[in-house]
Amino acid sequence: MTFIPPIESRTDDELFDITSTKNDWDKKAVSIAIKELQKRGYSTSKIDHYEKATSKKTSKVADIKKTRSLTKKEIVLLSVFAPYTIIAFFSGLLPTIGKSILELENEGFQKLKWQRLIILTLSNTVWIFLLLLLLK
Repeated sequence: MTFIPPIESRTDDELFDITSTKNDWDKKAVSIAIKELQKRGYSTSKIDHYEKATSKKTSKVADIKKTRSLTKKEIVLLSVFAPYTIIAFFSGLLPTIGKSILELENEGFQKLKWQRLIILTLSNTVWIFLLLLLLK
């Protein structure tokens, strides 16, 4: 199996990334990366240490993403600008405010995604209700 670019030509950081994310790579690629790092003078313990440190960092980031929630300021701003947020999402011309629900979902921000969805739904409902009252 050939890898593009070849594993051997990658930087040390890229090789360490390969060895620390074994589940994302082919076993052969991980093996080549380990051998290349050893050829460059890194010990097995250094490679293992980097892998453990990366694993801890990854799990901390995942925990933060699971529990991240909207601040009071973000809730107020999102509520005020809810119609703009929806219009900007469907318009390619307007800049968006924050990440979309799909982006939050893809990045693992579960709590934040649901909070944003609920706030946008409720806020747009209130805005529509107010507009209907004003137009009567």
